[in-house]
Amino acid sequence: MSVDGERHGEAAMLAVAAGLGAVATGVLVLALGGAGRIANTPVDVPWLWLVVAFGACEAFGLRVERRQGEQYGFTAALVPLAAGLVYTEPGALVAARLLGVAVVLLVVRQRRPAEAAYELSIHLAQTVAAVVVVRAVLGDSDPVGLHGGVSVGLALAASYAVSSVALAVLIATVSRGLPGWRMVGALARTDLPSGGLNAAIGIALALALWNQDRVAVQLLLVAIVLACIASNRVYSRLYERRRGLEALRDFITTVVRSADMAEIASSVLGAARSFVRADDAVLLIDTVTDGDPGRRYAVGPDGIEEQRTSLVEHRADIARLVPDGVPCRVAVGADAPAWLRARTSVDALAAPITAANGSVLGALVVTHARRKAASHFGDNHARLLGELAEQASLAIENGLLFMVLEHEAAERAHEALHDPLTGLPNRARITEVIEESLQPRLSGFGRVGLIVVDLDSFNQVVDAFGHSSADGLLVQVSGRMRHLLPESAALGRLGGDQFVVVMPNVADTGEVVAAARLLMAGFDPPFQSEGVLLALPVNIGLAVYPDHAVDGQSLMQRSLIAADAARRHHSGWEVYDPMNDPATPRRLALGADLREAIESDDLDVCFQPKVELASGVVRGAEALVRWTHPRLGRVRPDEFITIAEHTGDIRSLTMVVMRKALDQCRSWRDLGIDLSVAVNLSARNLLDLHLVDDVDQALRDSGVPFEALTLELTESMVMSESQRSLDVLSGLAKLGVRLSCDDFGTGYSSLAHLRRLPIGEIKIDQSFIVSMTVDDSDRAIARSVLALGRDLGLTTVAEGVESREAWDLLTSLGCGLAQGYIVCPPLTPRQFREWLDRREPHELATIPEVDEGPATHDDPSRTRGV
Repeated sequence: MSVDGERHGEAAMLAVAAGLGAVATGVLVLALGGAGRIANTPVDVPWLWLVVAFGACEAFGLRVERRQGEQYGFTAALVPLAAGLVYTEPGALVAARLLGVAVVLLVVRQRRPAEAAYELSIHLAQTVAAVVVVRAVLGDSDPVGLHGGVSVGLALAASYAVSSVALAVLIATVSRGLPGWRMVGALARTDLPSGGLNAAIGIALALALWNQDRVAVQLLLVAIVLACIASNRVYSRLYERRRGLEALRDFITTVVRSADMAEIASSVLGAARSFVRADDAVLLIDTVTDGDPGRRYAVGPDGIEEQRTSLVEHRADIARLVPDGVPCRVAVGADAPAWLRARTSVDALAAPITAANGSVLGALVVTHARRKAASHFGDNHARLLGELAEQASLAIENGLLFMVLEHEAAERAHEALHDPLTGLPNRARITEVIEESLQPRLSGFGRVGLIVVDLDSFNQVVDAFGHSSADGLLVQVSGRMRHLLPESAALGRLGGDQFVVVMPNVADTGEVVAAARLLMAGFDPPFQSEGVLLALPVNIGLAVYPDHAVDGQSLMQRSLIAADAARRHHSGWEVYDPMNDPATPRRLALGADLREAIESDDLDVCFQPKVELASGVVRGAEALVRWTHPRLGRVRPDEFITIAEHTGDIRSLTMVVMRKALDQCRSWRDLGIDLSVAVNLSARNLLDLHLVDDVDQALRDSGVPFEALTLELTESMVMSESQRSLDVLSGLAKLGVRLSCDDFGTGYSSLAHLRRLPIGEIKIDQSFIVSMTVDDSDRAIARSVLALGRDLGLTTVAEGVESREAWDLLTSLGCGLAQGYIVCPPLTPRQFREWLDRREPHELATIPEVDEGPATHDDPSRTRGV
């Protein structure tokens, strides 16, 4: 009960006590004031004996529960009341009863003032009502005759009616309602059997005393009191024992069926409170696995409450509660646990919870919150609590075992769905997260974003520092990424150096792009490994459902494709683009058609000249592949070259272009035109250990001098630290072919690394050339690259020269060669031969008119492979 409810109950008891006491006192004074004993009674029952009798009956009363909600009350108080009605003055009878009951309530049971006042007012009203009724009904009749017996019986019945009505009024006052007749009848029926028995004994005693002397009366009263006390105590013990055995049986039946510790604790605590009639109970249980805290269970307002405690505190509490490992009284002093002192300052009892091997697993503690003599724990309570604890120990040990098994199963389930190194969800779990996020109830905006983060150059970290340091670096990466992502995002590890981010319920693609950019910026600060600061660039790919995918599987696949595109394009991050996806229906069809075109020699090779800036002399040409599909028309080179890389046809495609380029170079030389030819390589080509042999064989078959072939590679390909790539580059250099670093200035070149590589030419990326005449920064970059080329003894080539101003500026800066639309667009072999025939050495074309064909001004795209 709450504090406010308890205060309201005490106020109600005081109000009922005041009203009932005032009425009873008024009746006693006004109606019975000065009244003596019933006339002509031969026996005078001593007042002191009545005090003792009423006190003993109150002290040894018994309430027996017959069934739920119904009790029998057994008290011998009606025996001395019946005798007092006949043989004692009303005032003396009232005083004797009040004094005897007050001593027991205040001294022995230590009732609170409100409770004591209420119970004393009941006794006062019962006595006054009985006296009034017996004198009104008896009149002048003989008190030991039939009429007298009836009058005493009615008087005793009236006393019961007064107590029942008073209790109903109290309940109505507390509940703020009106008592019904059913409530009054139910309250009266609970005491009817014992009331009838006591009334019969009292009436018989009154009749038996009529002709007895004083000594016999005293002895008889003593005998009756002693008999009541003895029978009360014997019956109480038997009843408590039977009730304890029944409760123990019910507890064992219930607890053995449960494996849940909360249910077991609830049963144990409920049984403990019931067994020993305790106000509260607490169960302490030891740890389940190493490192786990102790557990303390108690009954709270919402059911069983579990509190975790430190291992040191937990074991210290058990040592104080059951020091000898047997049930015992607990001294609630200053050294008692704080949680125990908060529950009681009166009385506590504890029993050990033991394992099968005899070790103590915990303790079962019961307490009394208030000081009541009848509530003090004795040896019988300790024995009952020990029996309960013994029976509970097996169930608790089984519950702990079940918790261990659950813990191990949870760990295995967690390990199955999480990466052991970083603790992040693994591929299996992240797949579940994606599917869950696609559910309509979780995707309010209807969109789900997926980001794949691929660590670049991570293999070099493994090679340089070993797997242990690389693992530590992955842990650093996962920790940094966690802090960069919103709370709603889920971070997982796909394996190796790939991570994935699931962003449920996003508004649009822009929200996912913003997260990707934030991730990229978060990788700018270097990481530390083995005391060394490491820059760790990333390739990020992202896709959004349903914009780019129809389900979770395709969403993952297309994010990976976007990450691969970011790696190939060196863009840092990419949104999924079907152009980069080899698995689209168009690209799947193109893959098959491309293989057929390679085998049937349906690919065209165009040439764009390289002109010496200082003299205007044509020094060579770059070979560019073109494909005109029979149904789809012209296909962009970057599209079908990407397809070739994914299908594994890039080697065949490269060699087709190379052989055609070398054959054309051979034909120029046969005509006395000393030109070199350049062919682009794909990153996949650089990983092909057969490339050196293929180039060697193609040159030998064509008869072109090895130094007349230039192989162009992008800057990022040249800077690759892969040992296989370095081996291929070294092999090509040994053949005598020239190697050119294409798109120079767009990557992250190490000058020392560039100096060690067999590179003979660098090509300034056209992005700098286009704007260098109007942008000081681009002009400075172009100037620096040209100076670097001269210092390293490399040939310098400017790409994408389209204006006279750019041509003149490059000439003044000392650039060696140029190619672009100011000279000539890519031309077919026939067009290229005609262009050579009609061109003067110093002539620059604005944009020459050429025949319709695969290479025109509206198709300026160049390959990034062949």
